[in-house]
Amino acid sequence: MALFWTFSELLCLFFFRRGILEAEGKNTSRPVFTAGCIAFFLLLVVLSAFGEWALGRFVDLSTGFYKQFYRLALWNLFCTVWVSLEAVIFVYVIDIYRRLRSIRSSPAISNIRSGLWIAAVLPAFISLFFFYELAVYFTMMDYGLSIASLKTISFFYVRMCGVFWILFEGGVAFTGMRIYRIISKEAAPPG
Repeated sequence: MALFWTFSELLCLFFFRRGILEAEGKNTSRPVFTAGCIAFFLLLVVLSAFGEWALGRFVDLSTGFYKQFYRLALWNLFCTVWVSLEAVIFVYVIDIYRRLRSIRSSPAISNIRSGLWIAAVLPAFISLFFFYELAVYFTMMDYGLSIASLKTISFFYVRMCGVFWILFEGGVAFTGMRIYRIISKEAAPPG
């Protein structure tokens, strides 16, 4: 399920980005971006399929505690990826909305480049994930947390991601409705 959801989000991101490039009249063939998305997805596939086995070569995963920590961290990584992709999609949808508004009304609307926002959003969420997991790991080592405590801490992170995901998804839906209104008014027959 995690890989399917990630694939769906990447597909949405790909087509939103392609739509913006078409609207700008730019070449939509971006092999580096496409290859990057494919490589990122394949990395997640390999990590989810063989990550535990590969890490087990360096760390003793025979005890349930470290194995559970790895599995929860992997799930947290997927949640972070989903929220990050949804945030990037939200930035692109806002960009599309601003372009439609500026075509329809006045061009005085602020047109901040979506790339600047994306450059700020992605490192923020990835940093949040790494700092959170490091803090959990060092807390685990210093205080000897139980597996139940580790699960509770991990579920808190998933809930935090869920709040951000709901905010971004709601923003995409709300902005999408506004885009639909603009397009339907333009497409409506006069009279």
